[in-house]
Amino acid sequence: MTALTLDGVNTFYGRSHILFDLSLEAREGAVTCLLGRNGSGKTTTIRTIMGLTPPASGTIAWEGRRISGLRPWQIFRLGIKLVPQGRGIFPRLSVEENLRLAMVRAEIGDAGVELGKVWALFPILEERRRQPGATLSGGQLQMLAIARALLGRTRLILMDEPTEGLAPLVVQSIREALGRIRASGVTVLLAEQNVRLALEIGDQHHIIDNGRIRFSGPSEAIRSNEDVKTSYLGVSRR
Repeated sequence: MTALTLDGVNTFYGRSHILFDLSLEAREGAVTCLLGRNGSGKTTTIRTIMGLTPPASGTIAWEGRRISGLRPWQIFRLGIKLVPQGRGIFPRLSVEENLRLAMVRAEIGDAGVELGKVWALFPILEERRRQPGATLSGGQLQMLAIARALLGRTRLILMDEPTEGLAPLVVQSIREALGRIRASGVTVLLAEQNVRLALEIGDQHHIIDNGRIRFSGPSEAIRSNEDVKTSYLGVSRR
């Protein structure tokens, strides 16, 4: 079942037209990847869905309800969470303090239960629970950003370049976490430049270039299409 729909979305930064009649779908409980080079419009798409850069026209719907026009906090209350590029962790707060702060607006019933779920997904965070954010590695910071988005009622996670700048072993840990998140029934929209990771974990892909969707399909459709890989992703088997 389709959970998220963008239909004819146009987004501007000031007078600059960034997204052009952009349409895409994300299925419930699946990992949908938004692929493309730097500056193609991936981050703007994520920000537009979250209401941070509202669309000038077009419709965004979540589970059949129109959400374009809602404030970011209203979208958050629907269980739509953002893992931003740059992570947005408070460096002077400990791991646990960052998580507890995120619970303030997340309508948490039992904080201990929520923390237990996070520790189970990312055991290294429990080991570092008293450490300030400033002392964490890049991979640990990304785990903390993902963990924060999973607190409370989470139906859809929007992830913006979660593996950027991370070592291969850490990327594998993030991949495994994404697999467990999908298995839990949470829908994921992943903006990602790591094509190999995306094709391994993604159920469906939309390739964006210059603010327009150029190709949509499953992993195998991209793997077998040399023109698409070369033209829009900068990769090839050759």
